[in-house]
Amino acid sequence: MATAAYLRANHPGARCFLLGIDDIAEDLEGIELVKGRADVVVVGGADEAFHFDNLNRAFRMVLAGAALVAMQRNLSWMEADGPSLDAGAYILGLEAATGVDAVVVGKPSPDFFRSGLDLLGLPAERVAMVGDDVLYDVLAAQAVGITGVLVRTGKFRPEHLGAAGGSPDHVVDSLADLPALIERTRESD
Repeated sequence: MATAAYLRANHPGARCFLLGIDDIAEDLEGIELVKGRADVVVVGGADEAFHFDNLNRAFRMVLAGAALVAMQRNLSWMEADGPSLDAGAYILGLEAATGVDAVVVGKPSPDFFRSGLDLLGLPAERVAMVGDDVLYDVLAAQAVGITGVLVRTGKFRPEHLGAAGGSPDHVVDSLADLPALIERTRESD
């Protein structure tokens, strides 16, 4: 929905090529989706659509002048059978190959987190972001004043924490640890 709002505001009436999950097309209601000659290449989450023909089609559209918009910039995500590459890895390649920087409307964009706060109707100091990605979840949320909670499940890797360039407000082993963390935080307020 954040992507659709961005496209309506910044590329009204644009013809958009969606690279990625077809399921998200319903969230892009009112956006014209095309298979060729697009004004905007929209990169969703990585899936089977990220094959050579589609990636090359997106590459050529950006070279021909299409804007590059990414729904998020995560490098990987966790599937049932293990970690998988996510859209961020492909975005890096498209940026390097085209010389065009993607506009990121989802994580880790500060505007994305601010719009979440607006939707919640809460100030940043009353909200926590719980995630398994120290850079794109936790530190990105902290950049706008949201409490960052890193959970050591999913795609968490200890070496990412050490190389992050910042520290989460809290680190928990499991989502099951959140109620106790919330209780401790309330008691200290």
